[in-house]
Amino acid sequence: MIKNRRILVLVCGLFVLLVLLLGLAGFIYISSVAPGPKIIGITENQAVAIAAKSLGLDSKDITLYKCELDRDGFDSKYELELMADGRIFEIDISAKDGRILNIDS
Repeated sequence: MIKNRRILVLVCGLFVLLVLLLGLAGFIYISSVAPGPKIIGITENQAVAIAAKSLGLDSKDITLYKCELDRDGFDSKYELELMADGRIFEIDISAKDGRILNIDS
């Protein structure tokens, strides 16, 4: 009876080890084929400068309320909310290349 129990514990231990190894192998495989995060091409400060320039102003002439990096799927963008000339603007800028995607006032 004790011999059978030892064999059962050994078989269960080997099964758990096999499951862990297969899980690790699956994780390594998925990590190698899944696309990683997009490389950000511009910084937050550069996004603010681009936003100010798009309004014909300098960075020091605006009041920045919000600047968030939004990673939506494969595209990344900075979402800025700022005040310039007494008006509130919401500006979306591509984090990859600095293109202005949208301006709302």
